[in-house]
Amino acid sequence: MPTTTYYNIVKEKQKKIIEVGVDLFSKNPFENVDIQMVVNKSGLPRGSFYAYFENLEDYYNLVISTLRADRIRKVENLAEGFEGNLFDFLIKLFKYDIAQYTYDERKLLLTHYFRFLQTRKMGSLEGTIYHPSQKIGIYTILDSFKTGCAELDQFSKKKAAIIDFSMTVYLSTYNVCVHDKMSELESLELFIERIKIIEKGVM
Repeated sequence: MPTTTYYNIVKEKQKKIIEVGVDLFSKNPFENVDIQMVVNKSGLPRGSFYAYFENLEDYYNLVISTLRADRIRKVENLAEGFEGNLFDFLIKLFKYDIAQYTYDERKLLLTHYFRFLQTRKMGSLEGTIYHPSQKIGIYTILDSFKTGCAELDQFSKKKAAIIDFSMTVYLSTYNVCVHDKMSELESLELFIERIKIIEKGVM
């Protein structure tokens, strides 16, 4: 998380620092960005960067938190009144993501973030698919849906493992679809094919 020093600077400067990150991480995956690129584009002295952030990943987490917060709101809206099971909802969410970001300038920011989750984060995705400061996160919303298997719905640890596995498939499928420039229909068909394999295994 950013330091207290960062939160003490004026809001306009905070916004500019985040906008620089959105631009850089939309155009480049995390591993292709370095601190010098950030300070050059933002006009920050290198010393100020380290006064605000522990390292580049700390800065990246701040930048991406703006995307996560927006996604939480979108997922909450999609989940409201939804009566299907977990896998039905993931299909609905995937359809939204593919449609939303096909023509969005932030498409690659989401793509790079999904890739970052797969390559940089180990173990549970629970702490990475939503900002920890949020009371309600994407994981919490997904956990609210039935899987169709009474045993899994009863034992949270087993259900958490299914959600983690399903989200790994979700992220990898999204990245494949964007990389291969698949159409919305092709992307959705591929994801449905994959998620139905998991659903059949659970049921």
